[in-house]
Amino acid sequence: MTTEQSLTQSLHKAIQIGDNKIRAQIQLKLSQYYYNQNKFIDARVHLNQITKLYSNYPNVNYYLGLVELNLQNDEIAIKYFKSELKINPNHDFAKQILEKFQIKSNYPISTIILFLISLITYFLVTPNFETLLKFGASNFNLSIFSLYTSIFFHVNFYHLLFNSIFLLMFGFYLEKYIGNLKLLLIFICGGIVGNFFQVLFSFDGIVVGMSAAIFAIFGAIVVKEPLLNFNLFGFIKIPLILLFGLVFILQYYISILINVDNILLGEIAHLFGFITGLFILVLFNRDLIFMFYNWLIISVGFVLLTYSTSNLYAQIILSNFIGITSFSFLLIFSLLIIIYAYYKLKFDLLLDKNTEVQ
Repeated sequence: MTTEQSLTQSLHKAIQIGDNKIRAQIQLKLSQYYYNQNKFIDARVHLNQITKLYSNYPNVNYYLGLVELNLQNDEIAIKYFKSELKINPNHDFAKQILEKFQIKSNYPISTIILFLISLITYFLVTPNFETLLKFGASNFNLSIFSLYTSIFFHVNFYHLLFNSIFLLMFGFYLEKYIGNLKLLLIFICGGIVGNFFQVLFSFDGIVVGMSAAIFAIFGAIVVKEPLLNFNLFGFIKIPLILLFGLVFILQYYISILINVDNILLGEIAHLFGFITGLFILVLFNRDLIFMFYNWLIISVGFVLLTYSTSNLYAQIILSNFIGITSFSFLLIFSLLIIIYAYYKLKFDLLLDKNTEVQ
């Protein structure tokens, strides 16, 4: 019999006889076992169940803090370590970890720096065709350098303005949870990968802008808080999936409105930037791999939704019955796969968060 089986069997007996004290002791051991096996979600389930039995049980908040650190939720972890020190002021390990991780991303330094780089670049380097060709990414100028510099170049002031609003909104939120360096990693990698695939899927034109990098930040947010009601502008609460869809579609139509000849600001960059952000944060916590697959389906669904709505409008203008019918079916199909993947995600999260011992 394995350690897990032995502890689970003992837990069953404690539940049957109604001995909460023994149950809490066993669940603490189970959570320690799962933690050592890097099964952080399972460990958190048992620790939370202990808190329902005893609000101030020794070491529970300490282990919850360790679990949240491994799940990239540093700010939540700090709260747990502080709670543990209120119960046991002499808990040396909690003190040491708190001192180490207290100096985290209370200030969104990386987000501000990225915003300033884009702003300064716009005003120092005139965005004409010559400079965009030199610093933008294209089939004529495709390198790591051009993919990197293309992130910070914008076609005009409105392009910079819209991207800056989204960067500050989502960057401020994410950075305080995952830290400065991880946000930089996600932003740069998402921008490079997204812009690369935009060039790859395009025969000509120049790719510029940080929208792919912004969608990478968005991808990281949905891994961290998939069912979050995002506090938009400080007073509007909106479900994250709806916000993602609105931003994705809005960015697409903004790209069309502000586009100029030979400049590409397409949805391919947004999609692959988003996937990159998903992938990077899942790498830090492989227990959440199911989120990657579900959100991948959702993001593809929104690509199809954007494509079908834009083309459906064009077919209506042309009074093309076959085109209207085809894109209407594509619109319905895209909505169905978004709904399916979202509710599957909710179901998977329910299994992880509310797992009860059989």
